[in-house]
Amino acid sequence: MPRAKKYVTKLQPLTGDDLDKQLEKTLILHPGSRSIRMARPLDRECVVICHCIARRRHAPHVNGTVSPPETMESSQTNAFRDLDTYSSTKEFKQSFTSAETWLKENSNEEKAVSRTYCSFDAKESEEAVPVTKDYVVGNNALDVVALNSDYTLSWPLRYGRFNLHSGPGGSRSAVAADIAHIWDGILLEELEISRKERAEYRVVLIIPDIYDREDVRSMVEILLLDLGFYAVFVVLENVASMFGAAVTSACVVDVGAEKTMLSCVDEGISLPDTRILLHYGGDDITRLSNWFLHQKLRAFNLNITNSVDWFKMDAIKKALCHFDYGLSGCNDLFVDLPSPDREETVQIKLPHDFCRLTGLTLFFDGLIAPSSAEQVVEFYSPYEGSCEDIYGGGRNLNRKVVMVKKNDKTEVRDRPALVETSTAVSQDSMENSLAEPPTTDKAAPASDGLDNVERATKLMELHRAIVWSISRCATEEQQRRMWKNIVVVGGGYALFSGALEFLKKKLEELVPPSYEVEFVPNTRELPADLYAYKGASVIAALETAQYLWITKEEWQRNGVKVLREKSSFGW
Repeated sequence: MPRAKKYVTKLQPLTGDDLDKQLEKTLILHPGSRSIRMARPLDRECVVICHCIARRRHAPHVNGTVSPPETMESSQTNAFRDLDTYSSTKEFKQSFTSAETWLKENSNEEKAVSRTYCSFDAKESEEAVPVTKDYVVGNNALDVVALNSDYTLSWPLRYGRFNLHSGPGGSRSAVAADIAHIWDGILLEELEISRKERAEYRVVLIIPDIYDREDVRSMVEILLLDLGFYAVFVVLENVASMFGAAVTSACVVDVGAEKTMLSCVDEGISLPDTRILLHYGGDDITRLSNWFLHQKLRAFNLNITNSVDWFKMDAIKKALCHFDYGLSGCNDLFVDLPSPDREETVQIKLPHDFCRLTGLTLFFDGLIAPSSAEQVVEFYSPYEGSCEDIYGGGRNLNRKVVMVKKNDKTEVRDRPALVETSTAVSQDSMENSLAEPPTTDKAAPASDGLDNVERATKLMELHRAIVWSISRCATEEQQRRMWKNIVVVGGGYALFSGALEFLKKKLEELVPPSYEVEFVPNTRELPADLYAYKGASVIAALETAQYLWITKEEWQRNGVKVLREKSSFGW
């Protein structure tokens, strides 16, 4: 039987001026569920733009008649939802009462509450220019959908993965086409990199630490074959964030819009057993903030199921929410709201305790509204190989599915490519963790066809997830290193005032006094959501990384096998 081949790049390591010239033709690409970040390593500013596309609806013909177009909302999980239904559940009411009680016990706010106030002000701007294109990408897509009902908005990534569904545009090829159009539009309009120039460019692709391998394969194909780049280098998100924080080892906590990714990175290696992905993030704080403001302010009339009002609410949340427990009295704010056709502002006056309450969303699991009947807590799984890479997978690997049950009915699905868990994670090891583990049930129905199914019925809060991740390190010395170097990145949590101090307080309540809890200071004053971009720029300049570039020629010849052989992490 022939042996597996090792694929070594023909690219030679560069130094000095040659490396500087290469960096001028290198692009950092960090795709997210809500935003995409793209820039060259030497650029002063990073392009941060909405990762979405608006396509013109085409009415299908049925029996010679024109039927109304099918809406995308009926065929995919809606990215913009509120708490109207979930807020009436017993679980939410109990969690909200617990959060209010905790806040009263830990706040110095005076009992007397000042009068609340809310007022919206809008000024008409210039008339919008009609759109004739079949599709529009980025921030312009939001404006087009808001002003024109002939377009449908689509988000190709959800929770860090391809947004696959059974409706129109939900196949893998359709989602890949949307991603290719979005990236191509940003390259042409924002970075002014033509298709001809891309043959000289290299791309550093940043992916989550828990990833769908088919998604990564599709994105590499888009970059090399569809967009025509010369070479691609793939790096894990939390590893890049560690380099961006300028430390050698760290527990990286990435709280994004829809997902929270945690892993411990030691000497540049992401430890697989410490990786955990939770389906909550900054969007959940937005939902609770919107619901809470509707309860307290009569004049507050935003409907966040609409994409325009969602981003208005997101702007209000970023200005309103904080964790500074030294403030008292009222918070009086003027917020400029994003609007497609007018200049709009809002003035809000609320007690500081109201502003602090919505930030507790990630610390009380009952305040997180599920996106469907169930949510998934995901762990890392070993590579099982593929039909094109028969030597890359392990043997006799049991499949596991970890699900968070949000109602009485839980459907067990065989999703080996989409739901990843670590075979090293067992009930015994989790019971030895410092954090309270999710309640598990390993008894799987025989009809499921799964060798081993592990269910979680309790979602971990943010501080407990951090403790769980660090407790999975192999040695006590590693754990102590991680506790002294916690890096919080992403735009879903770290941007709030006092967020790190509050998180440290919550961690110290769980961690024994012998462990010293410290956060890596942001000495560069780098935005929390750009740590990965900065770190990827550093990695691209390393001499040792030059052997890991995957060229277009190698990809066409070897396919996914070269991605496994030349990845900087355990594929």
